[in-house]
Amino acid sequence: MALDLKPTLGVALRDSANAVWTSAEFDTILSHALEETNRVRPRVVKDVIALVEDQDTYVLTNVYTVFRVDLLDASSKVVMPLPAGSWEVWGDNMSPGQTLYVNPVYANSTYQLRVHGYGPYDYTTNTPPLQVQEAIIAVAVADALRRITAERARYEQYAANSPRSDVSVNELLGQINQAEQNAARLLGDIRLIRRPTYGRG
Repeated sequence: MALDLKPTLGVALRDSANAVWTSAEFDTILSHALEETNRVRPRVVKDVIALVEDQDTYVLTNVYTVFRVDLLDASSKVVMPLPAGSWEVWGDNMSPGQTLYVNPVYANSTYQLRVHGYGPYDYTTNTPPLQVQEAIIAVAVADALRRITAERARYEQYAANSPRSDVSVNELLGQINQAEQNAARLLGDIRLIRRPTYGRG
């Protein structure tokens, strides 16, 4: 079941009834927030690939950016990590279906590769952990509030929708500043120091 963060965002913005932002706008805002969060905290993932005799390229399914490739025997035990220069990834590292090149000298059909790297979270095939979800919501709140400043009608609707039915421009700017600080703090808390990609040529 796909994770739906729209109700959580609606509560955070006091707009559960979509009086200020539509459901489609929430989708767009959350999509941008997910992208920003993935840049800071990607998933650590792996692919296991059966080697084929004399084949030197393989398509990756989970891994977008690779930091290590292990050679496995028939019992899935690590024979050795492949040395730098013996593999590289072809692609943009931003989309699925990257191509892993492996020196054909290792392409023995009795072996496998375990490819370690990073990939993004999404809402359908993998659920972000709670800390990541909190960061996504915080980034989305800051983005949603920033959008109010560009549209007078939306600002008036937001002001009327607040508990006091009155939010000054200065108060809104203060809310935006506070939301941005909160988003930056939560992103900092989940930041992942990525391992380098030794095998890229």
